[in-house]
Amino acid sequence: MVYTLPNLISTLKPLQQNNPFSEFGGNDPRATIIMVVFIGVLVLVGVTSAILNGGSKSSGPEVRFSGRRFRREAKRIGLDRERTKLMLHLVKRYNTKVPMRLLRHAGYLDSFIHQALEDVRSADLSDTVREQRVYEIFQLKRIITNSIEASGVARSSKSLRIGSQLAVGIGNHWYETELLTSVAAHLGIAAPESDKGEQVRLGKGAPVKVKSVSDQGHVYQFASRVLGYGVHRKTPVMYIDHAQKMKKVQNRRYQRRELDAPVYLYPVSVVTTGKGKKAKRSAVVNKEQRRLGRMIDLSAGGCAVQSRMPLAADGLVRVDFQTEDRTMITVYGKVLRLERAGYQGGVMRIKFTRVSREHVNRIQSFVYGYEDEE
Repeated sequence: MVYTLPNLISTLKPLQQNNPFSEFGGNDPRATIIMVVFIGVLVLVGVTSAILNGGSKSSGPEVRFSGRRFRREAKRIGLDRERTKLMLHLVKRYNTKVPMRLLRHAGYLDSFIHQALEDVRSADLSDTVREQRVYEIFQLKRIITNSIEASGVARSSKSLRIGSQLAVGIGNHWYETELLTSVAAHLGIAAPESDKGEQVRLGKGAPVKVKSVSDQGHVYQFASRVLGYGVHRKTPVMYIDHAQKMKKVQNRRYQRRELDAPVYLYPVSVVTTGKGKKAKRSAVVNKEQRRLGRMIDLSAGGCAVQSRMPLAADGLVRVDFQTEDRTMITVYGKVLRLERAGYQGGVMRIKFTRVSREHVNRIQSFVYGYEDEE
């Protein structure tokens, strides 16, 4: 029972009229003292209780959900009005106890997305409507996850695993490399090479930036400096300083996942027919020029493919491949850049330009680990 001062006073009135200590005698000073002490204790308990409860009539610690606050936070992290409306609809449907946690905790959000996907996939909908709704749910997942990941900070560079794929930034250029050694004093990375296969060498103390991607697709970056050069197991090495903290950044719009799978590559040409205002441009897939490659990683926005016969940068390409659940996928894209790899050809960084709604959903199911639910 919460004691307020008016209620406490009213409970004391009968006590004054019918003195429970009358057995000590009407004029006994000891009885009067005991009664005053008892009343004082009750008053103290009531006042203390009122202070601890802050004058609130609430009987529990739960804070009432504020839709306005949720909308404000959703807007801050990048959700537009329609996607915020969808989130609130799902929150109400699933009777989510702490909706704000969905915007801040990846694990809580993941369970929520799982449930939404299961409901949509089991609903009696046309294929077109179903794929559109699945796509919108994945958009919620992508935007909120990117916000959560961008707000974190990782441990020092000593937490990087040997064999981790890295990118080292020198000036305005980034070079793909690999972590070969890591000791208390420094890191040893494969010495970066230019597009012509020439080793990039810097003076001792020269500043560099380093990016790494975790197994979950999180991108980390830290600043370092060159300590020197050497050789590790016949491989040229650049030694750089450790960093106490690696900042989590979100330069990638889409989360990626490693995928070791064969792919077919088809060069695509743009052909113009007709003249003047009647001229039309169309893409033609050159199937007779098919070549093989190997998928390295995959996201809803692009992929990395290694091939001994790579296409040059800015080339258009069709890519056919299968994910681990044997789903056949076809995408069209543009080679953003080509990283030469000697006799092994090179690695193409491909940005998708056209993907069907069904296939982009299959890709996101794979990337986020939901492929078993298809």
